[in-house]
Amino acid sequence: MQASIRSALSLAVLASSASADPLAFCLDTTGGDMSAFTLDLGTLESSDLERVVPLGSSLAYDAERRELLSFSIFSWRIDGVDYAPGDLVGLDPATRAVRRVAPTGLTNITGAAFDADNRRVYVFEQATRRVHRVDPETGVAEAVTEPVPGVIACLAYDPTRSAVYLVDFAPNPDALLRVDVSTGEVTTVGPIANAGLITGLHYDMATDRLIAADAGADRLLSIDPETASPTVLSDSPFSNLRAIALIDPPSPMCNGADLAEPFGVLDIADVVSFLQRFGVGDDGADLAPPAGVFDIADVVGFLQTFGTGCP
Repeated sequence: MQASIRSALSLAVLASSASADPLAFCLDTTGGDMSAFTLDLGTLESSDLERVVPLGSSLAYDAERRELLSFSIFSWRIDGVDYAPGDLVGLDPATRAVRRVAPTGLTNITGAAFDADNRRVYVFEQATRRVHRVDPETGVAEAVTEPVPGVIACLAYDPTRSAVYLVDFAPNPDALLRVDVSTGEVTTVGPIANAGLITGLHYDMATDRLIAADAGADRLLSIDPETASPTVLSDSPFSNLRAIALIDPPSPMCNGADLAEPFGVLDIADVVSFLQRFGVGDDGADLAPPAGVFDIADVVGFLQTFGTGCP
């Protein structure tokens, strides 16, 4: 394990199980190349670096697709596909595979967060100094705000308040801003006391707090969204952290029919679990379209997936 990798450009915090410390998925430019590694936020131990394509420094997570979303900042070509600045890019956090989703027409995006209820990505574009919402299927963007003054480098979305939070590090200390996404109104929550240089932000709905990467002081903070009051979560060996997004941990299931322990083995326990879930309309048994309807198509889908077996 490599415990002290510096110059991280992007950080995405993986949701953890109750028995494990959170993990982080990071993009890093050590050595001049864009690379990825995972980080245990409990021990701050990291995996070895693995080179990835040159993504931007903003990450959002689409839980429905189990995919990270980023934005290209360069023109590049991979596997016969051309990418241009501003293109919306999907990244598989497990395999590091990328796909070009669509052009957005935006440039120099700093900060991104996913609105799962409305399936939109909120971003801050430096060129226009506006918050935009982007369709993750088509890349179509629409402005949410008028130009926002200050130096904005990160963004988080809070579905409970229908608000986007921005950090402005033009003042000293950094200031927390709130954007009403229905009106575009921007208000100042307050100064983030003793903040060094906050470059990453994520709203944690489970605890009603903002989690921030303070690159100026190499630490992670918890910030009260109502008062902007910070609490130090932990010191960090990293600098230049740019984005934080809670995402699902790697699934222990080998496929969609692997519904019960022991995972990695398809047996009668999985059949029983499917029937129980199907009976109560649980999402785990909704294996075929139309979504939200439990019918023979889901049964056929389960049997076909079960029949393929685990790799």
